[in-house]
Amino acid sequence: MLSKINNHFESNFKLWKYLSFLLLLLILFPRFNQQNLGPVKKLVGNKGHLGEYSYDVNSYISNVKYFRTHDSNDENLVPPFTYRVLPTYIASTLPFNEITSINIINLFFHFIALILIDLILLKLNFSPGSISLSRLLYIFSFPVFYFGTSGHVDPAIIMFLFSGIYFTLQKQFYFLVLITFFGALSKESMILILPFYLFQNRLDSKSLIKTIILSASFLVGTYLSRQIIPVDDSFLWKIEEETLQMNLARSRTYLSFILAYGHFFLLILLTMFFKKNIKDMKAFYISSFLGVCTFIYAIFAAYPDARFLWLAYPFSLPIIASLFHSNNEG
Repeated sequence: MLSKINNHFESNFKLWKYLSFLLLLLILFPRFNQQNLGPVKKLVGNKGHLGEYSYDVNSYISNVKYFRTHDSNDENLVPPFTYRVLPTYIASTLPFNEITSINIINLFFHFIALILIDLILLKLNFSPGSISLSRLLYIFSFPVFYFGTSGHVDPAIIMFLFSGIYFTLQKQFYFLVLITFFGALSKESMILILPFYLFQNRLDSKSLIKTIILSASFLVGTYLSRQIIPVDDSFLWKIEEETLQMNLARSRTYLSFILAYGHFFLLILLTMFFKKNIKDMKAFYISSFLGVCTFIYAIFAAYPDARFLWLAYPFSLPIIASLFHSNNEG
């Protein structure tokens, strides 16, 4: 069955490549600006349509307002959301309301990410069929659907992580340094590219020096991101027993993991069993695990949802593509 599906995508690779962009738009449209069209409204409500956005989305809206007016007298300008400056600054240059501008920029980041998925998997010599299946797996994922154009800035960091993987595989270090810097201006989660680069390369003195340079790029970007929007307090997610107890009692904690990463987890287990490629794709496995660890950390210190697990996708997709590829060849 899977072989027939693979063969179909193999012979219709170009068609599905272009259809993927249309499918992506169809997936994103019902939640654009949290309008929650059709049956989506029954599942998630209609708060966005009434202007009642989540705390972090309101903060990102305020970021855009700040870049347009430079008025810092806004109670929603709070860290760590004020540190995610690059996507909200770009959004501020568009002639639309704040949340629409953010989501138009998010569409751009989504399209670039989709292109990068192809480039990464082609670089890894995966078959057209496995690339198409992996691309669709990404498009029809819960984080893309739910958070893709909801006013959050996560599509930016996902695109930068894909870019970091691509330039690491291409061995284009100076581009990687730039991408890491701009990624850090988008969200602190860009730190995940550092262990990926370290483990993807030979552990020698040259590689360690480059990792230090890459880390410096990340730290400079992170420092600057905290200086641009004037807020009084610095921010750090603190591990607290009360937060842990609250999150363990929340059914959404478990549902978020199942919806966002349950199928990825099962497919990775199948890959480990059938493909046995852990050594060959060590950097992808380690970085996927670290991406999932951000969700575990959020259980102790924040509010865990699918966005934390989304961070593992850029590293997990190539692992799963190898499963599709092995079946295709067999």
